Amino acid sequence: MYSFALFVHSWGRWLVLLTMVLLLIKSFRGWLGGGEADKKFHTTRLITMIVYDLQVMLGLYLYFISPNVKAAFEAGMKMTMSDTQLRYVAVEHIFAMVLGVILLHVGNVLVKKAPDAKAAFKRMAITVLVVFLLVMVSIPWPFLPYGRVLFRGM
Repeated sequence: MYSFALFVHSWGRWLVLLTMVLLLIKSFRGWLGGGEADKKFHTTRLITMIVYDLQVMLGLYLYFISPNVKAAFEAGMKMTMSDTQLRYVAVEHIFAMVLGVILLHVGNVLVKKAPDAKAAFKRMAITVLVVFLLVMVSIPWPFLPYGRVLFRGM
């Protein structure tokens, strides 16, 4: 079950990034080019939030069953924080991704409370850009010391 969940989580990152890029494009176009916050915008916003929420929920499941996280906890906090790989697995990745969920939901509330379409687009553009950058720096890219493969097999 762990390897299947890890496989889905690994591939799910691409869906998260894709939906965020689409929402970024729609948000910046609406903010800088004007226009109404139509059904397509709100649907893209909702789909992005759902995809990211599911990805983080799956990540939390993996966190609690991961042998790597277990090893980090067994090593103790001092050892974990001094080891790049253990710190990333046990602290950095989960902190950044959960923070991303919180920011995305706060941004969503701000969009709903926006006085007009331009403000809604601006709020969403800024929120998604911040979350997108947070996600990008928190993905275990292969060139990093704690990196993983880009396309995990089963």
